[in-house]
Amino acid sequence: MKVTIKKGLNKTFTEQLTRENMQGYYTARGLVWDAEAFIDRLKMYENFQVFRGKTQIGSFSLSFFEDLCLIRDLQIQHSAQGQEIGTACLDYIQDYAHTNGYTTIGLRVFAENPAGVWYRRYGFVEQSRTAGVIQMRLLY
Repeated sequence: MKVTIKKGLNKTFTEQLTRENMQGYYTARGLVWDAEAFIDRLKMYENFQVFRGKTQIGSFSLSFFEDLCLIRDLQIQHSAQGQEIGTACLDYIQDYAHTNGYTTIGLRVFAENPAGVWYRRYGFVEQSRTAGVIQMRLLY
């Protein structure tokens, strides 16, 4: 089934999905999830919803600085992972960034997150590593 990406935000869906996907990383670091603060931060970003058919299966948020498009969050439901949906999102982000004049895409990922390997396969390169967080860039 086709994946569709739409600009917009379903706060409840995005907060719940992100909390579920990130809970293990937060627990491992002794961090406490703050749903209200997370939702407040979303107001500062451009937010997108990811659908398969009519069902929302993911979301992502972007912010921009000079020539940098920063992926703040990219979340796909566990049941939809491994089906090229994340790659479709990265392709969309790359097109969106390029169309809007950004020459670099950046992100941060926890070092133990398997998504780091996937980002490398896509072409992202590690720029730095601090306190278990990897900062990556995609130049095009």
